[in-house]
This record gives sequence, C-alpha cells and structure tokens, in this order.
Amino acid sequence: MPASYDDYYDEFRIELWEEGKGFEFDIHHEGEYDLDNFKGESLIPAITRHAEDNFLDKYYGLFGKLNHFNKIYKVCKPD
Repeated sequence: MPASYDDYYDEFRIELWEEGKGFEFDIHHEGEYDLDNFKGESLIPAITRHAEDNFLDKYYGLFGKLNHFNKIYKVCKPD
C-alpha cells in the first residue's frame, strides 16, 4: 500500500488498492476545524476513490461512518 505525506497541506494518504486505482484513505490535519464546536485542532479521515473506478460504488458501505478526532487539552491543577 503506497502512502504519501504532504506537509504543506497536512495530508497523509494511503492507497488501498494499487497506486492510481481504487480507494484511498486520507487523513487531513486541521488547526481550527469548523465542524468542531470548540474550533479545535482535529484529524479528519476520509475515503476517496479515483473517478474512473466507478465499479467501486457498491463497496462504500464497507467503510462505515468516519468521524473526526479532536485534540483534548487537559488542565492539570497543582497539588
């Protein structure tokens, strides 16, 4: 599974098939994610595919719902 990281766009991509075909798993880093109630730092996963691979439509259901992950800041009280 070929993978790549783009540090300019903060994207990590993993090809789930062979390179240039099939599904791709993407993780995007967002410093202030709009869909987070606190506009916090988040990782957003996504499943994409190459447009010409229309035979993959029936397999989208295998991935289920993907949720974003928020960074949680824990406040520690001194003893």
